[in-house]
Amino acid sequence: LITMSDFLTLLLVCFIMFFMMTKGGGKDLILQDKQQISKETEHLLESKHGNKLHTVVTQLNNSFSSMSLNDEISTISTKNEIIITLKEKVVFRPADARLLSSANEPLNKIAGIIKEHQEFFVEIEGHTDNIPINNKFFASNWELSMARALSVLRHFTDNQGIEPSRFSIKGNGEFKPVNSNSSAGERMQNRRVEIRLKLSQ
Repeated sequence: LITMSDFLTLLLVCFIMFFMMTKGGGKDLILQDKQQISKETEHLLESKHGNKLHTVVTQLNNSFSSMSLNDEISTISTKNEIIITLKEKVVFRPADARLLSSANEPLNKIAGIIKEHQEFFVEIEGHTDNIPINNKFFASNWELSMARALSVLRHFTDNQGIEPSRFSIKGNGEFKPVNSNSSAGERMQNRRVEIRLKLSQ
């Protein structure tokens, strides 16, 4: 038999358990609400960013098309950045890091976008093929790719007056190819400069 005191104790335990379960469930509901709000906010930001990136990509592609450079410059967007890829022959002579005059028009267009969109942080990456270089200017492809990225940076900062703190540069040498380097055509695709316009998170 259960005494009255045991019954009251059991009732109290059940009440406490019910209270704790209810309290815990409330926390779960609050957590779920926060997670849902976070997801909806993320989706809104992605949509906003996506629309902006798409607009900029369209502007750039139209400009490069008017310059008859569609085969030499490609522009794509990812989740939070635009990647502009310039083939070597648009910007540099072989084994050289001095900008060609033909680079001025497309680089000036890109500079205009960077000036217009202050929210972009810009990464400039130089890439080469896997043919070794060793001359009086460059000891290896590391130095060549870095010097090329620096030349593009200098155009933006010195010639176009863009704040240097908005940039970073990388020299990747031959170590981030987009093709296998097994033919002259594939090596040509690997010799490139990438300009990445990154949106802050």
